[in-house]
Amino acid sequence: MTEKYQRAVEIFEKIRDPYRFEIPYRSCFAKNSVLVDMLNEEEIPARLMIVSFNWTNLFKYMRTRGSSLDTHLDQLKAYLKEYQELDIGLHVYAQVNTGKKYFNVDSTWDKPLERVVPFCNWDGVSNGTLAVPPQGICYTSEESQIMLNNPKTLQAIQESLVTHAPFFSLLNETMQAARKL
Repeated sequence: MTEKYQRAVEIFEKIRDPYRFEIPYRSCFAKNSVLVDMLNEEEIPARLMIVSFNWTNLFKYMRTRGSSLDTHLDQLKAYLKEYQELDIGLHVYAQVNTGKKYFNVDSTWDKPLERVVPFCNWDGVSNGTLAVPPQGICYTSEESQIMLNNPKTLQAIQESLVTHAPFFSLLNETMQAARKL
């Protein structure tokens, strides 16, 4: 791996750690936007991408990891049962071009969470793991850029974060508990 891409991995790790999902804007969008901006400043081509996902599937994944988060996950599941529209979400991640092609990179979850969530430990030369199990639509780079540049999309994200603040607060608590495992 060249020095340039070693630098890309260093930047990725600096942005990935630490993480806390705080209202309104310490989310996958914010962290991966900073990552893309910093990589582009280093003249390493990077872009934001969007994929749809299902919170319920993420929580099922977390249960399979043998963690002791069942009480937290049950509370999150109960919230989603009441507000079903929140269960399907959009996740923002990055793609980085190493000179030959773009690779998926996701700085969403920090290292202390690697035992309980899909965790990206990017090596600079291959695809990293996305922070959520994709479900449904994987948007193209063009579609992702159109969505991310649309003020209505950003407004909808912001409104969801505020409207469902109790869910995201509980998610914060769950991730804090997971870091202590």
